[in-house]
Amino acid sequence: MSLPRPALRPLAAFRLTPATTRSKSKMAKVPTLTVRLTQDVPKFGRAGSIVAVARGRMRNLWFPRRQADYLGRAEARTARVAERDVNFRPDLVRAGVAAKRGAEIELLSPSQTLALLEAHLPTSLQFSRALTGADGRTIQGSVTTGDVASALRAIMSAQTGEAAADAGRVVVTPEMVRFVDLPEGADKLKELGAYAVEIGAKGAAAVVRRDVVVLRH
Repeated sequence: MSLPRPALRPLAAFRLTPATTRSKSKMAKVPTLTVRLTQDVPKFGRAGSIVAVARGRMRNLWFPRRQADYLGRAEARTARVAERDVNFRPDLVRAGVAAKRGAEIELLSPSQTLALLEAHLPTSLQFSRALTGADGRTIQGSVTTGDVASALRAIMSAQTGEAAADAGRVVVTPEMVRFVDLPEGADKLKELGAYAVEIGAKGAAAVVRRDVVVLRH
């Protein structure tokens, strides 16, 4: 004689829920300030641009590397702040892969580059450095071909009017700069004084000659 089976109770409906519930948290605002770029900064903008940047980045990175300068209060209030250009990649341009917002930039020829530099550069470039030691000439740090190239790009990017479009396309790399008064291959100035410098471009016979003057800060 078989026993009766117990009636099956229906399973209660259930729902999978996350093990924990995360509350929404407010994102802390990062304090920023307005600065002027003195060098091309990837993913931010060209030299001469006025951008907003986190105070910590400016204090710890850009200012010690001379990539940007602080603005005075009056200028900061009236300055036109450029939108950050996350697609700006000067490092790719210098490598020969020109890209801006996904489109290729037509690079200038060597002769065009030198002609624009000759037309728009001042007769001398001045750099100020603190002194070190007791001789009254040795500077703290140095002035390198990279510093000169950055200054040249800043000058060309700051051009206005009809010259601005072409001048802003000029690419100057440290390899294009040579200190005439130093031994071949030397790329640093370590003392106060005036030094002749040549800016050349691969494929061009001519060079642009200017003076670099290192002054006491």
